[in-house]
Amino acid sequence: MEAFSVPERIRFWCFDIDNTLYTHADYARHQYDVLYSALARWLEREEDPLREEIENWRSTQARESKPSLGTAFTHWGADIAMSVAWRSRFIRPEDYLTPDHRLNESIGYLISAGTRAIAVTNNPSDIGWRTLNCLGIEELIEDVVGLDHSMASKPDSDHFDRALDSIGEPARFGVSVGDRFAIDIKPALERGMGGILVDGVEDVYRLPDSMAARLAAP
Repeated sequence: MEAFSVPERIRFWCFDIDNTLYTHADYARHQYDVLYSALARWLEREEDPLREEIENWRSTQARESKPSLGTAFTHWGADIAMSVAWRSRFIRPEDYLTPDHRLNESIGYLISAGTRAIAVTNNPSDIGWRTLNCLGIEELIEDVVGLDHSMASKPDSDHFDRALDSIGEPARFGVSVGDRFAIDIKPALERGMGGILVDGVEDVYRLPDSMAARLAAP
């Protein structure tokens, strides 16, 4: 866990979802697999060579991080609207994720201490809500800003602007929590928020203890 410009008094959290609020390698692979399969069918291409071609392109384009899969697919003719439709149709969090009581307790503690929570994701918002439901924390999250809202992937999107509009709090009182600096933290810092870079859900469990002094209002 690494913190960046965290405010002295936190009013809200802006959580990434995938690989932040859960750690599940099989589910992560599932998401890539179903999207590559959908693209291959649409292009009438062999999946493995197509996948290698796109992953090679993503690697050559990487600066701070690889372009998202949705962004990459646009270079093969599949626009963001198609990615949204494929994700909503084929991604199945219900087949992989189960209620996480430690996560519920951790975020519940943050909320009970007077802070609020919103989520941003490069998946469509319906997949975000279904994921939160599987994890058993959907009632703790006020809103989900997804790919279907911004029609562009983080960081090249207005996800965080929409999140700030939804939560209705000044950016300086918020903290973005995510597993990728360039995608989840840097765009938030540029808007005046703080950021916490995590390695996965185990770090999220630690937030009540590590941020305890910054939770209560003065």
